[in-house]
Order: sequence, then structure tokens, then C-alpha cells
Amino acid sequence: QAAFLRILPDAGLSAALLTNGGHTRELFEDLFRDVFDELAGVELPARPEPAPSPAPFEPADYVGRYARVGVEMSVEEGEDGLKATMRPTGALAATVGDDPMHFTLRPFDGNAFVAREDGEDTWSPAVFFDLAGGRRYLHFGVRATPRIEA
Repeated sequence: QAAFLRILPDAGLSAALLTNGGHTRELFEDLFRDVFDELAGVELPARPEPAPSPAPFEPADYVGRYARVGVEMSVEEGEDGLKATMRPTGALAATVGDDPMHFTLRPFDGNAFVAREDGEDTWSPAVFFDLAGGRRYLHFGVRATPRIEA
């Protein structure tokens, strides 16, 4: 399931998309690109892609286990960058199964990365950040997930 909402107050335009199935981000981008261009003359930004010449980064700043209700993610250093594994847990796993999804993470800008599920074409934002108390989070898939173990 996926939901997208975009509001352009200056153009008096809002659009929502609720959908099931695969490739929802591509559908959203293609559909909203046409709608916003035709109705408001607004061009959506390009899809996020890995930085062509990324700044060096310290993998240890991002590696670890991240968990919230229903999902656990592990971020590890791979041969060519960061790798993430996301696995449903608890009641969610009982409903959908606990098969893991595997992602490649590539630098985008600072603590912002782009992530792509293995076998897919589209990159999605994945942003690491720290709260005032110093706890690291990974914001991915419209949810913030705290690191529970470095």
C-alpha cells in the first residue's frame, strides 16, 4: 500500500493517490508530473539518484540495528557501500510473513542517501539524523526508526 499527497497552495491545487501493488513511486511520479504540469505549469523535481561523485563518508556512522514496532532494519557495510536489510516483526510478520527485503544505499547529500531494493530500478530517500539527545534515526519509507545498536 502507498499513499501520496502533494499540495500546491499558490496554484490552488492538491492531489492524492492511494494505491496497492508494485512500482507505486513510479506511478506517483509519472501521474503527478503530468497533472501538475498540465494544471499548474509546475515541474516536479527529478527522481533522486546517487551522487555522481559522493563525498567520502564514515560507514560506522550509519551501521547498526534500527527498530520500531513492526519492523527491524540492519545497516551494514558492503563491498560497494552500505547495505540494509528490512524485516517485518511481531504482528506485522504474522500477517505478511517475515521475508527480509534487501536494499542498497548510496550517498546523495550529507546524511541523505538513496535506497533501492535489490532487483528494482527506483531510488527512494533514506535520511539518517540525530535527535538533540544524540540518538541516531533512519528516516525511510515515511517512518523514522531509532538505532538500537551500533
